[in-house]
Amino acid sequence: PLDPEWLAVDSIPRVDARDIDPARFARDFESVNRPVIVSGLCADWPATRGAWTRDRLLATHGDVKFTVGGYQMRLRDFYAYGDGARDDLPLYLFDKKFC
Repeated sequence: PLDPEWLAVDSIPRVDARDIDPARFARDFESVNRPVIVSGLCADWPATRGAWTRDRLLATHGDVKFTVGGYQMRLRDFYAYGDGARDDLPLYLFDKKFC
């Protein structure tokens, strides 16, 4: 039988990154193998301040080719593909040299 808590909505505790230090995280979650959702981890990243918007990426890197799903494709073409893709096996970013 399943633990009824597993079926409850929002049964995973949530903490804000600003409210938890590494020692408390290790004690309350990691050491007891308890899942937790930590929010706010990216709040101060420069990427969240507008430099990485789709429009900006297209303006600065739209014609750059990269490997996606085994194909060379420009970023603008990838976005166009993604906007209309309804494939059963869509292209995903894949770097053959990664592993």
